[in-house]
Amino acid sequence: MKTPVTFLLILLLSCLANQGFSQKKLALIVAIGEYPSSSAWPNIASINDVRYIKAALRQNGFIDKNIDTLKNSKATLDAILAALNMLAKKAVKNDIVFIHFACHGQQVYDQLTVEEGKDEQDGYDEALAPYDSKAQCDPVNYRGQKHLRDDELNKKFTAIRDKIGNKGSLLVLIDACHSGTASRSGETLVSRGDPRPFYDCLSGAENIFTDVPETSFIGKSSDSAANMVVISASGPHQQNYQIQLPNKNLKGGIEQVGSLSYAFYKAATDLGPDSDYRLLFEKIKAIIQANVPGQLPMVEGNMEQRVFSGLYNKEEPGFAAIRQVIGATGFSIEKGVLNNIATGSVLTIYKAGATEPYTEGVIEKVNYFQSLGVANKPLMKGEAYRVKLDAVNYGDFSASLFLKSTGKNSKETDLLQAQVKNFIKPYRYLSVSQNADMMLEMASQANGSINVSLLEKNDSARWSRQLAAGDTLSKEDCEALLSKIKNSIRVKYMRSLDDGGELAKGVEVKVIPHKPQTNPAEIIMEPGEGFNLKLINNSEHAVFYTIINITADNKMAVSVPGRGADPANYQLGPGSSKEFTRSRVDADAVAGKEILKVILSKEPLDLRSIFERKTERSLKVSFQNMMEDLFKDSGDDRATRSDVSNVSLEETGIVTAGFTVKKP
Repeated sequence: MKTPVTFLLILLLSCLANQGFSQKKLALIVAIGEYPSSSAWPNIASINDVRYIKAALRQNGFIDKNIDTLKNSKATLDAILAALNMLAKKAVKNDIVFIHFACHGQQVYDQLTVEEGKDEQDGYDEALAPYDSKAQCDPVNYRGQKHLRDDELNKKFTAIRDKIGNKGSLLVLIDACHSGTASRSGETLVSRGDPRPFYDCLSGAENIFTDVPETSFIGKSSDSAANMVVISASGPHQQNYQIQLPNKNLKGGIEQVGSLSYAFYKAATDLGPDSDYRLLFEKIKAIIQANVPGQLPMVEGNMEQRVFSGLYNKEEPGFAAIRQVIGATGFSIEKGVLNNIATGSVLTIYKAGATEPYTEGVIEKVNYFQSLGVANKPLMKGEAYRVKLDAVNYGDFSASLFLKSTGKNSKETDLLQAQVKNFIKPYRYLSVSQNADMMLEMASQANGSINVSLLEKNDSARWSRQLAAGDTLSKEDCEALLSKIKNSIRVKYMRSLDDGGELAKGVEVKVIPHKPQTNPAEIIMEPGEGFNLKLINNSEHAVFYTIINITADNKMAVSVPGRGADPANYQLGPGSSKEFTRSRVDADAVAGKEILKVILSKEPLDLRSIFERKTERSLKVSFQNMMEDLFKDSGDDRATRSDVSNVSLEETGIVTAGFTVKKP
């Protein structure tokens, strides 16, 4: 029989063990709608947001005692920082943390030194406006010291992430303007922020440019830290507008609420089990753009993590989100020729999160990066949809192989040749030829083994496999070989894209080596040398940009934006420039021509469905092949109720820069 002391000890140990594996859900809501009149901030409807956010949290397992709220005068800068510190103190490993800001936002000139927090390449910090901040500079009393900069927020977020660990989760919503240089003051909707940056009336605009890599709210953290997802109501160069909802209990029957707060409430209360942050964001984006079509919500972080969970879903290859619904059945997606889509490509359309198809569609217009299609059934605005390719028309993507056998064991290599020919037969974009793009060499060795290598015209080996005597290629070998062939096809196509397009006019791209050059006609650098990459927009319109790096040995990847960053954050305003100052030639770079293709667009493009960033250093990334391996033909008649023939795909432009890599 256990003694009372022994029993109490066992009970205590049991409680401690359970506590170690428990998982709390903690939340902090900051809502500021009524600012002091002396602040020059107009009042907004942020307090209305609280009701919607709390309702969404309760439905997702948060309890009231774990939801802290700071409203209006309680939400000073010091109070917000103290609440974030307390949140980090309360949180333990594996906890789920949610933070929501509903207030004004504004750009602020970056600090003057790196030690102070200088980290923005465009010279501006994004900042939130606490209750005791002011919208304008006063040289005597206020120079921005009460603005809550993203630098300071990042420190607090990092402390929480480190505390809850990599099996925890941190979701941050920011229903405020990041900057809003694209103000639309003529609209009737209320904006949450000032379109003008906060101008330091003493130091002015001096020293606003930095020579360190730009950071985001995500920042950098260790592998042991929690994933953090940040969803913002609008892009950094946009206003964030409130939306109007019917409320019969109010005078006039209308109430205003933050666009992100309302969209989060609607999306979070309509999620199925095991839904991830990608699905949550797709729903949020559809709801916001149904109310404010031009507003571009942003997201950063690993979106494969399940909502309010430390678990992750597997990425779904081959899917794309419908970006915009056009008319009754028209739609656009951010995939185009570079994703092997062509006019006539067939799609299956799903409601986001559903496993059963909603309808089918067909692509009617396509450019390099985007496509317009028509669905067989009406598509509802405000509903999020995904598409999956059913039939791929490969168009200009094609390649030929030269099959070469060497060595004395011709019987074994002949069998391999027959296997390869049979394997590639279903793929219409591949052929065997004597005058080919690539060579598959099968070299038999004295011991009976065979070395199989895929070589490009420059003798660069793209893939290799050593087979024992009598072996043939496995299914995995064939799939890996096919993937490398398709990678090479894509690189060849990308290299051949000519500069031009309406948006390319007035945009310059310059490679500026750190070491002096002797030949003005050609930039020559050695492996490991540093350079700056400068983008200059001399046009009268803003452009979004993506930078693709193609090395001399035909490796290709998206360098900017990097992993976790939102493409909406990469925009050049008219008459502005952007300089990346810590680029470097790879230490193991091969000799030859290295190319940087800058893709320009009117709307942000996410080309990382084609590539995946593998490292943190600028202009060094790895290629991820996202082409579909199989296809099926369909002869079904397709509906054409929506006419997309007169709808323009987003304007794009291409500007190329480059340099020659020379071995020392």
